[in-house]
Amino acid sequence: MSVEIFDEVLKRISTLREVDSAIDIARGWLQFRILLALGFYGDIDVNDLVRVLRERRKAVLDALRKMKNKRLIEVDNGRIRLSEKGKILYETISSTIGLENNGGGSLSYRYRRYRDPRIIHDIPRDLSKSFYLYDAIIALGSSKNYELPLSTLAAISKVSAEVLDDYLKTYVSPPFKLLRRTIITRGFLFKKREVYYKLTEDGLKVYHKLPDYVKYRNHFGARILRFLSRSGHPRIVLKRTSFIMSIGSALTMALSVIIGGAASILVMASWIFFISFLSLLVELTY
Repeated sequence: MSVEIFDEVLKRISTLREVDSAIDIARGWLQFRILLALGFYGDIDVNDLVRVLRERRKAVLDALRKMKNKRLIEVDNGRIRLSEKGKILYETISSTIGLENNGGGSLSYRYRRYRDPRIIHDIPRDLSKSFYLYDAIIALGSSKNYELPLSTLAAISKVSAEVLDDYLKTYVSPPFKLLRRTIITRGFLFKKREVYYKLTEDGLKVYHKLPDYVKYRNHFGARILRFLSRSGHPRIVLKRTSFIMSIGSALTMALSVIIGGAASILVMASWIFFISFLSLLVELTY
């Protein structure tokens, strides 16, 4: 390694230490991504920033509050931009990872040597959010009136209602208006407000193009399982089918003990045939 290259490596390490002193990258990865997004796109409002980063609104607002306390950003009429300190920090990062000024005088840059988009779009998190959206669309598309309460969707996705609500809100407004969010008050004496999500026309079009719908729309086994489970979502179908088998087996055994004799054998044989048929449908469908 030549002396020039070695000096360049030390310089870049020193630069990264300077950046880390302003933003603890290990703990403030979202702040780091926000800094790059603001430097890359220029001034932007919160809604657009949430869409660009594909993060929960609450998480973005919390990160912005911390960045404002560090004097890295400024907010003017709802638009967020880098402060002078933030601009200097962004320039430091851009010179290190190879971002180049577009020459227009704004904070909009293009990639040169560093072309990895994961610095802004965190792939693992994006995949998780895509799974949540996929689960929601399948569950809504296979439900009555294409509508379900947020609590049910959260149970399907195995995530808290608050977290899922933040993710799904991104798709309530343009340009990706796939869902409609409403708050419904139920109950007489003890009224309870509950969030409901419903597919829009665009959301329904997306649902009709998804593999689960295309594959199972004319499948005989899928129709029967959907009728029994009252859903077309694979996870719900398997969960409710298992529940039917468990409760049914317990009731069949109790009934056989009560009636006794040859009739009990007939009851057990009928139930075994039914669960065998149900298991075969699940195997052929999924």
